[in-house]
Amino acid sequence: MRETTGRSRRVSVKVKAAVAALLAIFAVAAFGASSANAAQGDPFNADFNYVGLNVNISIAGEVNELALTPAANLGNLEVNGTYTDNVGNFTIPKIGGLVFPDISLDLGAGIVVDGSIGLTESGTGNYNAATGALTMNPKISLTLGTNDIGSLPDPVGSLGSGPLSCKFSPLAVSLSTNPTNWPSPGKLFVDKVGLTDGAVSGAWNIKPDVQAIAGGTLCTIIHGFLGEVGGLYLANSTTDILAMPAPTGTKPAPAVCAVGQTGTPPNCVSPPVDVACPIGFTGIEPNCTKIDEPAGKVVFQDMTVTKKVSVKSGLRTHIKWDGTNRGDADGTIKVTLSSSNKQVKVPKSFTVSIPAGKTVTKKITVKATKKAKGKATITAKAAGLTAKSTITVKK
Repeated sequence: MRETTGRSRRVSVKVKAAVAALLAIFAVAAFGASSANAAQGDPFNADFNYVGLNVNISIAGEVNELALTPAANLGNLEVNGTYTDNVGNFTIPKIGGLVFPDISLDLGAGIVVDGSIGLTESGTGNYNAATGALTMNPKISLTLGTNDIGSLPDPVGSLGSGPLSCKFSPLAVSLSTNPTNWPSPGKLFVDKVGLTDGAVSGAWNIKPDVQAIAGGTLCTIIHGFLGEVGGLYLANSTTDILAMPAPTGTKPAPAVCAVGQTGTPPNCVSPPVDVACPIGFTGIEPNCTKIDEPAGKVVFQDMTVTKKVSVKSGLRTHIKWDGTNRGDADGTIKVTLSSSNKQVKVPKSFTVSIPAGKTVTKKITVKATKKAKGKATITAKAAGLTAKSTITVKK
């Protein structure tokens, strides 16, 4: 058993802080703003000097703290993008939208946690230069790793050795200057040109997928420690911010799949739709069984008539009747007819012979009297089957 007394406790606190800082840094990669009165095609750039993170990691507890401040001396988080119209909408390209170096944090005792960030697709947003309101909706990815799994605290450190690298994506979050956001309130930017003394915040409620770059199944284990709900707080402030501002909004619940679906977002699966086997077979596709009728049996099926037809009063029209014998013996069937309108007349019945395995078509005459008007329903019945046709009488 590997010795962890003392060392594990100290390292777990450092790793917790390091993960928080890296998550926060990668998250801001998709966010940006620009100067007032920008026009379509104009560039925008942004810096955030304070980043706060709320994330739950089961082996470390809830992290709710400022993970990046000017005192960290990690440099500026610079975002480059382009306005797409003259009303403040902008986009940040997947390639080239973020200018910030990868990070290596030396935690002591030979422990180094590396992190890199990127966009999984182009980010979007809107800035209102008149009010200082900013919204952003990015999808981003984070790769975290270390040169030696064994240097990490338990329970992860005791599960292997060698390099570990895990990519988490996509993390979708909607940020805004709304003052009732969670995990901290947003704030309209006071300096509407330089975008300072303001903040955006927002939450995600879908756990990102994980891809193992190195370390195999350990990435899946680490993924299991991550909670579904988390949030970000990003500020550009000319005064010191000492701690995460207290939330003014409610923490969202984890997203769930739609009714009838299985799995967990974003991997929701709809149940397959049952498709009945064709006529003459029983069961559900693709497991169909042919219906075998006894020799010498007459089986009348699939009786249909023309669905709709029109006729002028005082004239005649016709509807088509089809009947099918699915048996293996010839047969004769009597078809009775009726009309729901006494001024629209049809024969009372007719008899038709249908060979085995064949379909026979008959033409039925429909007569509308001079007094006929409105509609009539013609009903055909035979061998327990019913079919109906609607007759519309025109003047």
